[in-house]
Amino acid sequence: MKCNVHSALIVRAQQQLYFASMRRLSLGRHLLAACAVVALACHESPPPKPLPPPDADFLLAAGDSTFWVTSRNTGVRVRGAPLVVGRWGGRFFEIYVSDDDHSFEDALFIGQRVYRRDLLTGDSLLVFADTLVPRAAKRYAEANPSARPLDPDEEGGEDASTSFTAEVDVLDLYGPYLSYEYHLDVKSPDADAWHSTRRGVIDLRTGKPATLSALFGAAEAARLETAGRTAYRITQDSIRRDPDARAQRATEMLANFRFDPASFSLADSAGEPEVDFEAPGRGEGGSGFTLPVPTLAAHAPSWWDDVRPSLPQSSPDGSVLRWWHGRYRVVARYDSAGDLAHTALGDSTAHEWDVATVGAPARSIFWLDAPPVDSTARRALLRAFDEAAQYDEGTRSTSSNHGMAMPLLRYATHGTRSTLASVPRRGTAARRQRVHATQ
Repeated sequence: MKCNVHSALIVRAQQQLYFASMRRLSLGRHLLAACAVVALACHESPPPKPLPPPDADFLLAAGDSTFWVTSRNTGVRVRGAPLVVGRWGGRFFEIYVSDDDHSFEDALFIGQRVYRRDLLTGDSLLVFADTLVPRAAKRYAEANPSARPLDPDEEGGEDASTSFTAEVDVLDLYGPYLSYEYHLDVKSPDADAWHSTRRGVIDLRTGKPATLSALFGAAEAARLETAGRTAYRITQDSIRRDPDARAQRATEMLANFRFDPASFSLADSAGEPEVDFEAPGRGEGGSGFTLPVPTLAAHAPSWWDDVRPSLPQSSPDGSVLRWWHGRYRVVARYDSAGDLAHTALGDSTAHEWDVATVGAPARSIFWLDAPPVDSTARRALLRAFDEAAQYDEGTRSTSSNHGMAMPLLRYATHGTRSTLASVPRRGTAARRQRVHATQ
């Protein structure tokens, strides 16, 4: 009996020792796992540093401003200025507009002039001068010899009985050619008010109008004019066939529009040139309006070779623009309203770095890094940006000897003369609805 009890005690003791050893083994395993976790945590690499952006150096022309973007491994630096800058023949220039005031105490006569300023020399060249307003002011002075001209700093009467005012809206720049829209508004006590709108292109080198022949050659100009007239007739027919009530009202006004081959502006698509004809309206109902003609693709002339590298490629709906340059790219994405463009810098992968939100339309990029611009040109650009920083919100002063106050250049056309749509178009500042959609 004692032997059996003793044997049972031995077995029980062995079992207790076994379970104790297993507990110690399990505890050891847990301790080892915990130590491994701690060791891994102690030796875990720090979070990766943000990828540096690619090296880049360029000017982005957007809205009524120019943005100087410089990117290095330390980040992206952006400096904006209320400048409208272009480049031709390796030289940078600025476009600005000044008021040309010939007003009297009870009569407003205000036109506008357009200047091109060489950023290297600071010299300004008058490239567009309104002649209608000065002539009207001269006739008024002859008919009213007692009328007192206003002093340069004197404000005219708000309810002037006679008003003869003109504005120039710059639409776009392509090399040495500037596209513009000219608006004239006339009010007098003895006649009905009337308005006029037309388009044109200026050769900034000479200050003379640029014809289709001068831009594209005689043969291509003849083809574009013929195609423009055909497109104009098709546009008229489509309005006549439209059952919408607004189209019916517009049909009654079609007789007030005439196709004018000299009323056009330049545009671009996929880096290639286009022509936008606008038929000016006259008389009651058409006065002050233009009838848009579908945009026509043009064969690129030789001078376009210098323009093409500055132009973007567009998505099918026009909401995204892309420029490729060496090992980096620039992307501009319009917001839903089409008023702003969010720009980013990308590398050869899908990675992007935010640059800036700019006013629409994003038009051109002038590359400063490849080929690199020289130090003289850089100093001229820096000086222009420094001077522009002194401009207030409404006026600017040129460094030339004109000594005039210049309103900032506007790229958006007037409300009743054209209607903004959701996505700005390259070359025309904004898409315009048909005339019957604005009535």
